[in-house]
Amino acid sequence: MSKDKDYAFLTHDQVPALDALKHHCEAMFERQKETVLAATKAPHSLFSYNKTPDGPEVVQVDEMRPIVDFLCHPDLVSMAVDYIGEMPVLGNICLWYSRTGSERLGPQNIHRDMNCKRQLHVVIPIRPIDQGTGPFTFWPGDKSCEVIEKINHFYGRFEDDEFFNLAGRDQMIPFTSERGAALAINPYACFHFGGRAETTPRFVLICSYTSRFENAEEGLGTYRLVNRGRFSDGSSLRRKLLNL
Repeated sequence: MSKDKDYAFLTHDQVPALDALKHHCEAMFERQKETVLAATKAPHSLFSYNKTPDGPEVVQVDEMRPIVDFLCHPDLVSMAVDYIGEMPVLGNICLWYSRTGSERLGPQNIHRDMNCKRQLHVVIPIRPIDQGTGPFTFWPGDKSCEVIEKINHFYGRFEDDEFFNLAGRDQMIPFTSERGAALAINPYACFHFGGRAETTPRFVLICSYTSRFENAEEGLGTYRLVNRGRFSDGSSLRRKLLNL
């Protein structure tokens, strides 16, 4: 993965057990279908959390466990180690459903994820993505860096017209299905947006590996102390990824 571009498209063969992962996510959707389709907020998360004194506690532990298994595959961990430069920890696991025609909110506007400089997202469309599905769309790291340095960016989201004055529309890259089976990207280094579904709802899994030495204690994530012990299987690799 290029460390100046800060992204890479992955083929089906480069993503271990991808078909089983998609089947699991589709089964989750079917079990929650009525609630998901009735949701008024977009995008809608298929994972929910209870508030506890120790932080948000994931409700669907058994549903999340196969995704944690997937993220612990040595091939994916090796990719994250090579890019981040250390053994990372698991950050957020988000399974998003974006219905069509919704009001544009939060991550649907152009932004960077400012919680952690050294991190890696793995973006996996569960269903085919085209332009009408609202693909995860980004500017490569080198193009984003030019904007960051130009305006000294350290927070905030942008409306399209405002950002297109800083980085050309022709420089953005939509992650549609023909580009690959998954996208590995640093969302801190790359400006991005997604979930602007117009003709077809978007169903996508977005997971993150983060540096254990930065702001890895995500607001809603497997790394929260209240959650991480519940996903351990005792293996050395998983204990490292969960920082146990």
